[in-house]
Amino acid sequence: MHAFQIAAHEVRFIDGLARSADLDTAVLLTGMGLRADLLQDPQTDHLSLADYAKFMQHIAVKTGDETCAASSRHLMTGTTNYLLRGLACPEPMIHVLKALADGYNFAHGGPFNGVRLSSKSLCYSIDDRGFPYAPNQRAEDCATLIESILVSLHLLFCKLANRSLDADLIRIHTKRDQEGTRPSFLKYWQVPIRYGADTYAIHYRNSIADIIVKEVDGNTALTIFDCVRHEELSSSAEWRDRVLAVLESGLESQPQIAEKLGVSVATLRRRLYDENANFRDLKAQTLNSRSQQLLRSRQSLEDVAEQLGFADLRSFSRAFKAWNGITPKTHRMQITGGN
Repeated sequence: MHAFQIAAHEVRFIDGLARSADLDTAVLLTGMGLRADLLQDPQTDHLSLADYAKFMQHIAVKTGDETCAASSRHLMTGTTNYLLRGLACPEPMIHVLKALADGYNFAHGGPFNGVRLSSKSLCYSIDDRGFPYAPNQRAEDCATLIESILVSLHLLFCKLANRSLDADLIRIHTKRDQEGTRPSFLKYWQVPIRYGADTYAIHYRNSIADIIVKEVDGNTALTIFDCVRHEELSSSAEWRDRVLAVLESGLESQPQIAEKLGVSVATLRRRLYDENANFRDLKAQTLNSRSQQLLRSRQSLEDVAEQLGFADLRSFSRAFKAWNGITPKTHRMQITGGN
């Protein structure tokens, strides 16, 4: 999960939600180490995703409503926990997401959540047409709220998968028209955004449908806002891990990987540099790991070198010795006992 800042003026509506729950916004903000007037004159102020989630969680607990008073039909706090703990795990991710969507639809009283699997993607969508928003909700605020929920759902899905799904993302859909600067919650995503869509949606590679959700424990079964607070907002190895995940999926060229991660090659280089990493070393790390796996097979050393993309066995041996201090032939003898 990557750190980013939310423009305070975009979430000023949470002040109204807090007031509707008889909460003192200034007291909440001060308790979170933020300025008491952050939402009163917010044109240049920002808050973190974790602080936003913490604020919303306070409202959810106070109101007993997981929608944080944004819906006229309350969703009892603990609903997400209840739905997840009712799953008969282990289950494939596709079944888990469908069960979660069906549970939310039952609780909200309408077919607002959906899951669709195609030959290319697994999509979780939110169609808010007919959703019982609380009175006086502005369309822009509703869009911001649903866009924040997409981020929280993604983090929840990562917890269910027990790994990051960032490298599996394809694109995000929002019903918002594209005008001017990209709104804060859409800046979270490092993949293409489709504006003016019929529904809000997260599209993943369809391969995640088969990920087995082994169990749902107390640390996973959280409200979607609370889930954010259990994640680190920054990671010194975040972009390094993303690149490694894509390399391990089969892509090898830096331009392809940059495109997959939704950034330019130059931006990817800068972000890796900020983490004291570089693409060449990460590719070598992936090749070394793959080579050690292949050396456990009965393939000839020449075939292993060819599979890894080396021009010949000599160049592979030279690279392998630089990585491990021994030749691939010696390594194979060590792991096979000389056989």
